[in-house]
Amino acid sequence: GTSSSLDSDGLAKVHVLTHPRLVHASEITVQQPTVLEHAQPVLTPTERLRRSDDVIFQALLTKQTILAQFLPGDKKGRTEELEKLTELLGGLAVADLKQRDCKELAMSAIVHGNRLLDSINQGMNARKEADEANPGASLLVLDDAEKNLPSVPCYK
Repeated sequence: GTSSSLDSDGLAKVHVLTHPRLVHASEITVQQPTVLEHAQPVLTPTERLRRSDDVIFQALLTKQTILAQFLPGDKKGRTEELEKLTELLGGLAVADLKQRDCKELAMSAIVHGNRLLDSINQGMNARKEADEANPGASLLVLDDAEKNLPSVPCYK
């Protein structure tokens, strides 16, 4: 219950005579907050490129590790064996390549493709340079890709 009275200013004072009841444990529900559930980081274009390069590099390493599992031998030496096989097949003439196993050729081609993709990604790294036409501004410039290209034999 409550009781009320008037004070000297004519305002009503209310006195609460009952206490709020306690909450039973079964009435409590816990919910996860959803405020930051779909938040995305705000990244500069350079940072987005760097993170994409990291993802690509890790995917290429994973791909090479999986390919190495197809080779015979112990687990530690397979990756090195795949590299040696790729180097060996990369230097062979077309007539000699036709004599090789198709699985070896496919693995070698994939490793060469990975190297090319890695070189392209490295060559497309962007850097900021001062804009001479507009002082105080900066331009995003790609690195020179020509100097980073590997020598991979190509045949007709």
